[in-house]
Amino acid sequence: EGELRSLARAKGHGSIDVVALRASVREKLEQVMIKDPRTAHHENVDFVLWKTVFYEHVESMKRGVKKAATAVEAASDAEAKEAARRRLQSSSDSLRRVAGEAVSFYEQLVRQLEVSYHASRAAASSGSGRLSLEAVEALVWSLSRSWCYMGDLARYRELHSHRAKKEWSVA
Repeated sequence: EGELRSLARAKGHGSIDVVALRASVREKLEQVMIKDPRTAHHENVDFVLWKTVFYEHVESMKRGVKKAATAVEAASDAEAKEAARRRLQSSSDSLRRVAGEAVSFYEQLVRQLEVSYHASRAAASSGSGRLSLEAVEALVWSLSRSWCYMGDLARYRELHSHRAKKEWSVA
C-alpha cells in the first residue's frame, strides 16, 4: 500500500503504473477479505482497501474538480471561461466514472462476501464448518463497512452529476 501511495504522489493517480499497481493491490486485498475474513478483520483490510485503493484516488480527483471550478470563476474572458468549463466538465465526468467503477467493485465484493457469509453461517451453526463464529462476525463487519463505502461513493458520484436536482436516495 505504501508503494501505491508513493507512486501516486510521484506520477499522479492516473498514470498507467499507478492504475496497474492499484488494480493489483485491490485484487490482493479483496482475496484476503474473501478467503480469510478473520485476518482481514484483525488487519483492518477493508479500511486499507478503501483508503488506499479508492478514497485517496477520489480525493485527488475531487481536488482536481475544485481546481477546475476555481479556474472557471477566475477566467477573465468568454473563451477562457469556456475552456475552463470544459476542463471542469471533464474532471467531473472522470470523478463520476471512477466512483461508478468503485461502486461496481464493491457491489461485486459484497455479493462474494454474502456467499461466504451464508456458507460460513451454515457451517458454524452445524459445527462442521471450516469457519468459526468469529469468521462469521468478521464477514458481517466487512459487509457493513463495504455498504458504507458504497454509500460514500454514491454520494460523490451524485454530488458531481450534472443534474440540477440531485438524487440522494441512492447514497
